[in-house]
Parts: sequence; structure tokens; C-alpha cells
Amino acid sequence: MISIKNIIFDLGGVLLRKKPVSVLDDLDIDNETYNELKRFFDNWNDLDLGNITLEKKYLECNFPKEYDSLYKEYLVNFYKYRKINKDLIKCIELLKNNNYKVYVLSDNVKGCFDFYKNNPLFKDLDGWVLSCDYHEVKETGKLFDILLNNYGLESHECYFIDDSEINVKEAGKRGIKGYIFNEEKDIQELYNDMRNNKIMI
Repeated sequence: MISIKNIIFDLGGVLLRKKPVSVLDDLDIDNETYNELKRFFDNWNDLDLGNITLEKKYLECNFPKEYDSLYKEYLVNFYKYRKINKDLIKCIELLKNNNYKVYVLSDNVKGCFDFYKNNPLFKDLDGWVLSCDYHEVKETGKLFDILLNNYGLESHECYFIDDSEINVKEAGKRGIKGYIFNEEKDIQELYNDMRNNKIMI
């Protein structure tokens, strides 16, 4: 029987709660300002592919000049303000205690890895692959190949957790078992699926 040895987590919507735009909810701003700042989070593909920086994205939005002192630092460092899913941090602890390798595979922006790799909550991770470093995103499938090659993983020994059905299907094409995560559901649903796949949790 094939056994799972490696657990792969997505970041946004999984280890990090909600979408990037959710950081605006923590600002004390009116609806007009909210809708204006929300433009920063539109058309994210070039950022995920590492083709532009967050600084350049901010400049391309052509916000009013007064926004520079009020919101620029917050937007270009938005990843520092995202909320972490503590249930999944506990899940990682349990997995590591049972000798599983744990990885992050994420469509994400430059700066994110440098910030989170120094967060004590992520200290036990065995590896990271972010789209911005390889100019590939998960939905093409190539980012999965990069993860497998970089860390010498066998696809049939991997279990992938993502909030996108498209990404889970791409993983499945490579023989990686997947779970579509919904942060609104009870964490026990994930645990039950892991146990069904003979993962000790």
C-alpha cells in the first residue's frame, strides 16, 4: 500500500485566512476609500508570476498623492497583516510529530517568503515553492513539477491542501492526492479526509 509522506499546504485561503484584499477590513476607512484601495488587489497575475513588484503595482494604481503617507506602506506590505489559520498551524505540529514532511506551494508575491520564513509559526516547514520565484502558477501544473523536483518527492507520496478546485485537479493529474479546503468548514472534515488517506493526525 502506498503511504503518504509529504503534506503540501497552500498559503492564501488555507494557512493564511481569506483573500489578500481582506486586509482592508482592518482599516478604519469609508466605503469610497475601501473601493479605491481595492483596485490594488485586482489583476494579481503579474505579481504571482513575479513579473512586477508590489511597489510597481502600487504606482500603477495611480492613487491620489495623499494615499502615499496614509496607505502605501500597508498595501505594499499587505502580507504582514494577513491573519494566520491557527487550526492549521496545530495541524502542522501534529504532522511533524508524526514524522511527515510539510511544504508550502503557493501562488504568491515577492517578499512573502522572506517574511513568513522568519515567523516562528512556520519554523518547522521543510520547504517552500512560491510562484513569483519561478514565473509559473499552480493552474498550469508546472509549479507542482518544480516542487517535486526541488525536493525529490514522489507524487504518489504527497497530499495537497488548497482552496482551489482547479489547483487540486492539476495536482491530481500528477498523482498527488488533494483536498479542497474551505476555511468556513470544521477542521475535522480535513482531519477525516487525512485519516481516510491513512495520514496519522
